[in-house]
Amino acid sequence: MPRVCRLPPQELELANQQRIADADAEARRRQREAAAAQQEAAAALARDAAAEEQRHARALADLDTERAAHEQRHQQELHQQNMDARERIAAMEQELRRQELATRQKIAAMEEAHATGVHEREAAFNAACAAKETRLAALAEEETMIQARAAAMLQGGPKNANTRVRIEVAGEAFVSTWKNLTRFPRSMFFEALRVHREENGDADAPLLVDGSPVHFQLILDFLRDPARLPVCRDVSQTQWLEREAAFYNLTELAGLCRDAYKRLNTVDVMQLLNGQRNMVRACAAAAAVGCAVCFAV
Repeated sequence: MPRVCRLPPQELELANQQRIADADAEARRRQREAAAAQQEAAAALARDAAAEEQRHARALADLDTERAAHEQRHQQELHQQNMDARERIAAMEQELRRQELATRQKIAAMEEAHATGVHEREAAFNAACAAKETRLAALAEEETMIQARAAAMLQGGPKNANTRVRIEVAGEAFVSTWKNLTRFPRSMFFEALRVHREENGDADAPLLVDGSPVHFQLILDFLRDPARLPVCRDVSQTQWLEREAAFYNLTELAGLCRDAYKRLNTVDVMQLLNGQRNMVRACAAAAAVGCAVCFAV
């Protein structure tokens, strides 16, 4: 067993008191150190808070400065945009005024040209009307003269309108009647017959006609029945008849010939189309027969 040193009670009491005093001093020292640490921590916190406040203040100041700069830039941009918009509006208004002026000038020029054209057309129309009236008056006067000559000739003609008149065309003799030859007062036959009677009187001399005797009988057929076109064998006779009708100034006969051309052309086209259709059908039938033969083989 270890040896225990036993102290006297007084010394033991003093030692306990000394230990208690040392413990109290250590506790007070620790309390002082803790208080100093707390003070130092509080001071550090205060310094950190002050630094944070300073940083926050600087950040707020920077934000205010940046916001002020942004607002200033925004105001400048708005001002510049307003200036640009005003300049564009002014340019557009100027362009609109220029276009309006050009449009007014164009409308004025068009109205002037229209008025000039209207006056010119009116003048041309009046001149054409005057010329037409002059021609109509001349035609009326000519018609009056023709009717007068026709009436005089008919009065001085034979009493029997069916009196035969001998006609000689390039040496060939033809016969017609007084009524047929005087049916169209504007024709060459009427005028030739009038001159013939003035020169020969009632003498039985043939009426000389400077024309083609080849198909002259067709002319006489028309004079006998002017409501219908004389029967022609082919197109060449119709062409000859139209040319001779113009030569003898028989406008009615020329019109009938032209109508016959139109009908002939229509018939030729229909016959051509029918021929083509028949040819196609024949080719199709031949092809079908050939295919059938091939299949049979």
